Amino acid sequence: LQYLHSKKAHKKALKNREEKYMGYIHGKEAYLDQLVADELKLLETCYPRGQEIIQRIQRFSGPFFDRLPVDEDFLTVRLGSGEKCSDFKIEVNEQEFKDLSDPLREWPERLQEKYRTLSGSPILFSLRQHGSTALVGTQGETAGCLVQVVMDLAANHFAKEVKLACLFHEDAYMDRFSFLKWLPHVANPWDATRLIARDEAGGREILDLIYKEIQKRQNDQQNDARIGGQLPHFVVVIQQSSRFANNPLLQYLLHGGAEGLSFLFMEEHLEL
Repeated sequence: LQYLHSKKAHKKALKNREEKYMGYIHGKEAYLDQLVADELKLLETCYPRGQEIIQRIQRFSGPFFDRLPVDEDFLTVRLGSGEKCSDFKIEVNEQEFKDLSDPLREWPERLQEKYRTLSGSPILFSLRQHGSTALVGTQGETAGCLVQVVMDLAANHFAKEVKLACLFHEDAYMDRFSFLKWLPHVANPWDATRLIARDEAGGREILDLIYKEIQKRQNDQQNDARIGGQLPHFVVVIQQSSRFANNPLLQYLLHGGAEGLSFLFMEEHLEL
């Protein structure tokens, strides 16, 4: 009888322990779920989807032009949505001895793994930190990504601080991006034209204009100490870059950021 009583008491104690521990775990999960929701909400507010940017413009309810050259996220754009590491980290105390028969022993590691990453988070990319970047995929894929980048740049950066030059090749791109002509960011800072080209001759002319500006900046020692870098910062979008392989501006592919220059290439295939 004593044995049966002890066994029954032991089972009850284990059950109570499990119930209390799982209650603790569920409480932590609820707290972490709220942290995840808050982090995603903040990211979506700071780096919205292209459609949300359009709706903000239609409602004229910002924020607009809130990324300045002195900010860390100046020229940081959203490329899409995906998985990223969480901004918070769960610390799990390592145990010197683990009871392998304990069904509760793996829960801390499970929580740590569950909240290690965020799903559906904005995927961010800094055009200032990377001198040249290539978007590789079908025309539909790269065009969809470029729409997001253009809307991000136009809505969150002043036109006097960021200039966008687009050198297209296919008429389909020109049709899809016909709205560009209304953006002040593509206005040519030297005359009344737009920094948009649909043929190779027009593309070379735009690249030559920007090249002269970069050369002038390098020769102008007074600009060396500018806070936030050289302005305006030129983001040059090139479809089928092989057409301009010998253009002198492309010598800044790897270190154009210091001169206020970034390249964004649109390619259907990755060529090594």
